[in-house]
Amino acid sequence: WVYSSATETGFNTNEGMLTGANPSITALPSGGYDAAFQNNNSDLSIWASSGSGVNTVLGVEKGTTPGIAAASGGGYEVSFQANTGTLWLYSSLTGQGTNTNLEMDKGTNPTITE
Repeated sequence: WVYSSATETGFNTNEGMLTGANPSITALPSGGYDAAFQNNNSDLSIWASSGSGVNTVLGVEKGTTPGIAAASGGGYEVSFQANTGTLWLYSSLTGQGTNTNLEMDKGTNPTITE
């Protein structure tokens, strides 16, 4: 579920979150928010307060938390530890993930900022 305290409403994403996984959330300059999490298939999913979402089908390392930040030009950027052990970035503007080829220690959680 994703809940907005501003509107006091929530909606069911109908997408399970992996046990032990934690979501990340960012406020958008235009209002609303986007939340990133690891779904039951261990893929990166992002849901917006508008009720729209995307399953990127990009594998996330179990036990890690993605970072998400609003982009000033609109949309958001996500950083996450891929199931390959490397740092990946995902952009809502391109709808694609990018492998940075930077190795990460197991169980670490990257963050991101504009």
